[in-house]
Amino acid sequence: MNFWQIICLVLLFATTIVGWQGCVSEESGESTESPSSNEQEQVKGVPKIDELTKRIEANPADADAYFQRSQAYVAINYLPHAIADLHRAMNADSTQMHFYISLADLFEKMNDVPRSIATVKKALELQPENLELLILSGKYKFYLQLYRESLLELDKALAQSLFNPKVYFLKGMIHKEVGDTVKAITAFQTTVEQNPLHYEGYVQLGLLYGAKKDNLAARYFQNAVKVDSSRSEAWYSLARYQQDNQDFETAKRTYRKLVLIDRQDERVHYNLGFIYFQQDSLRKADNKFNIAIQVAPNYTDAFYMRGLIAEVIEDKPNARYYYEQALSLEPEHDLANQGMKRIQ
Repeated sequence: MNFWQIICLVLLFATTIVGWQGCVSEESGESTESPSSNEQEQVKGVPKIDELTKRIEANPADADAYFQRSQAYVAINYLPHAIADLHRAMNADSTQMHFYISLADLFEKMNDVPRSIATVKKALELQPENLELLILSGKYKFYLQLYRESLLELDKALAQSLFNPKVYFLKGMIHKEVGDTVKAITAFQTTVEQNPLHYEGYVQLGLLYGAKKDNLAARYFQNAVKVDSSRSEAWYSLARYQQDNQDFETAKRTYRKLVLIDRQDERVHYNLGFIYFQQDSLRKADNKFNIAIQVAPNYTDAFYMRGLIAEVIEDKPNARYYYEQALSLEPEHDLANQGMKRIQ
């Protein structure tokens, strides 16, 4: 997978949920484990849950109550309880597709996409033409790099909704991954035509046009920023495009705006430092590399650049120190090894 797919996955999978492995059937996604009595005790005292529990005790066949309680459990990170309640909801009323969708989404957040697929597959057996289920199935299979199967599901979705932007975005990502840039661009352009507020579609178009060194890249990144100026991906991609095209002053202004959004992105400080270094502003460059290290203490390239600056100003002790720091993190760092040889 390339960098931007990983970013997308990271944005989609990001969660505070780590490490819980419930016992769930691989074929059906069904839970075979109930919350322990100790866990049940821990949940007492949550008003929303207590209210729904009383409602369930009064009517054990109340599917909606189980569903609502599952969402309350998710809100407090009690995932085994949430999974168990979603299955109880489905057992009480198997016709409600949002029960299956919620369970698939929960497995996705737990980084267990195979169980998401199993859950959606079961739901599609009940409603084979459900648009949302077809899109989810295509998305999950894309995550697992099952590209042909994903496209088949997405084509079924298009039969239900001919110009669905979600479908075209996923098709664009698949075409991009298999190296068909022309089809990818066409799919992403359809995405933003059908949904002019599709942030990720503009970012992907910017990346593809940027790889072609086409100035349309900047316009697409700027469109993404207009859609949502609080997100950093488009700002960073725009600044990097400007930097790579030697438009240093514009890139610096863009990076400074990005710092206001995310001060903890070490790449922004590093890239500002690199621009200052190229402009012979060594003190400013060294300061930015230092900030990058403060944000990311294992940033090997930032240590190397501080060593290079020290070498340029003939400060051999500091040059040696920073090169050694870089090599302690990455012993095979070629530039740091070359730097050490120069100052011997």
